[in-house]
Amino acid sequence: MTAQPPVHQTPANQPMVPSLQPLRFLRGIGEARAQALSAIGLDTVWDVLHAVPTCIGPPPPLIDSGPLPCATAVRVRARVISARPMFGRGRGGMSVEAKLERADGMALAARFFNAGYLRRHLMPGEWFLWEGRTDDQRVGLLLHPGFTHLAGGAQQTLPDEPPLRVAYRTTAGISERAMSELANTCIDEHLHSVNDPTGEFLDADYQQVLRDLHRPSAVANYDAARQTLAKRELLALAWQLQVRRARQTGAPGHAWPWDDDIHQRALARLPFVLTAGQQQAVAEIRSDLQSTTPMYRLLNGDVGSG
Repeated sequence: MTAQPPVHQTPANQPMVPSLQPLRFLRGIGEARAQALSAIGLDTVWDVLHAVPTCIGPPPPLIDSGPLPCATAVRVRARVISARPMFGRGRGGMSVEAKLERADGMALAARFFNAGYLRRHLMPGEWFLWEGRTDDQRVGLLLHPGFTHLAGGAQQTLPDEPPLRVAYRTTAGISERAMSELANTCIDEHLHSVNDPTGEFLDADYQQVLRDLHRPSAVANYDAARQTLAKRELLALAWQLQVRRARQTGAPGHAWPWDDDIHQRALARLPFVLTAGQQQAVAEIRSDLQSTTPMYRLLNGDVGSG
């Protein structure tokens, strides 16, 4: 559950508030993708902006010289020398190991498990930016890394990396990259239309909260933004429960008689004596049942309380 957007009555001759725009109208979001997003609760731009990602920390270091550390997440630019299939036990399917060479001449390798189809993408001579975890024993071996083609070769300028990365919840047909691109589109093109539904923050301040959630400059900023939205979720839940309670208790109910004789016989069958708290709970339930107002009560007790 996310904080609910403000309700706008938009006249038919005026454009829709951008933050309330259905995702299916955004570029790159067709009907099938919109349905996949809807399955995880994302129907509008507002939903995406308030979907809390997971902060996964800074990007791995880019290592263009020297040996790669073992058992460490790294990024490295290297060209493909060759890619050959491997058939081993325990993982099933065809694995692929690509021999790589960095600009300084260091030989590296990338191994992909159960991914024979990758051979046609790993063309000899082509440069890629590789990102993954190195093997804990074999120096220079990347295990099932992600890779991005560098059309400009080793000298291609890499895009700026954010200080911290975030990861989004995905679903069938929606990759992590697609979710990230969607969030960026919503931030760049629609964040300006969002305001705080509770009125606690000025528009610019609330928009900064959402920006810190998706593009945090520090862990503290991300944590503060996440806590702000968590409080909104609790507020929205409390409001919905209060509305439901008012609706249920507002309707007339049936008053039930309470037979003292049956009550005493029931107590006599118990192998223990009720505590003061239990007696109070019974008395309150009895009062509710004898009233024409529907009972709206949760009986809660610790393990062993009877």
